[in-house]
Amino acid sequence: EVQLKLRHDLVPGLIEVVRGYAAHERDAIRLTAASRARAIAARRPLERALAENELARSLTELVALIEQYPALLATEEFAALARQLRATEDEIQAARELYNANVEFYNSRAQGIPVMVVAGFMRPSSFPYAVIDAVDLSPIELRVREFAA
Repeated sequence: EVQLKLRHDLVPGLIEVVRGYAAHERDAIRLTAASRARAIAARRPLERALAENELARSLTELVALIEQYPALLATEEFAALARQLRATEDEIQAARELYNANVEFYNSRAQGIPVMVVAGFMRPSSFPYAVIDAVDLSPIELRVREFAA
């Protein structure tokens, strides 16, 4: 949740930078802002996963759009946002892997013989796996490095 909040916090800055260079791309900007709002508002695990995956798709589309604006890629402000987004995406994926490993351990233990015998009347529930898509930043990473060199 901490990493997802960081992603949510980066989106407005990214939108503002893109808006300054590609104001006519209103649909992509609006879609990304709406996806962010739905991701922030989501409360239940399944609802949150769907909203986060929608946000990841809209950010991926925005990144693909950004690639068409070399002047935007060359700005230090955008490069800093891209680096922060890359680091946040890496942290989200690492947290997802850790969470899923813990869920797998818990679920297998909860269904094991000793737990089922001792705590059978409590019916230990299983937890769902986190399925959160990553934002594809590969199109801009190479271009940002080009301009930085």
